[in-house]
Amino acid sequence: MSNNAPVAIQPDVEATATSNNSGCWRQVLKWLHGFIPLRLYYEPPYGRASLEAGLRSRSRFPSSDWEEKGIAVEDAVQVLRIVQKEMNLPNFFLIPDDPLSIVMTPDYDDFPQESVRCGIRKALGIDIGRDTLRKAYEDNWTISDLVKLIISAAARQVSTADRP
Repeated sequence: MSNNAPVAIQPDVEATATSNNSGCWRQVLKWLHGFIPLRLYYEPPYGRASLEAGLRSRSRFPSSDWEEKGIAVEDAVQVLRIVQKEMNLPNFFLIPDDPLSIVMTPDYDDFPQESVRCGIRKALGIDIGRDTLRKAYEDNWTISDLVKLIISAAARQVSTADRP
């Protein structure tokens, strides 16, 4: 097992991220927000800086952690690469115990769950319902819970396709 701790919100990292977005650009975006009815971010959503810092601190994919959870590394990597792409993460070095609520912290997208859901549907042909993802948040799932859900959905899809 690796010595990686699950990603967590770090108030000091979040404070630094917010303070780095000061100056003229932030003021322009705040001003523009008053005239354009679109959601404009002038600072990253709370939790995003901690998520990115936690992932950047990991130097390699924790294969042994996924094997210990009984999840094939190839399956985990396939799903995690989709999550990385859709969430604009610096890497896919997520450990099974990373909380889904933090992993899905948006960068500048209002609908991270929908992005991941659509990415999974496009890449794997599996449709995970909106209610399922909503329940995952309410029940405090980890990223391994999501990976297991997708793997089992893929297995059901394959077994259904094999029927005459």
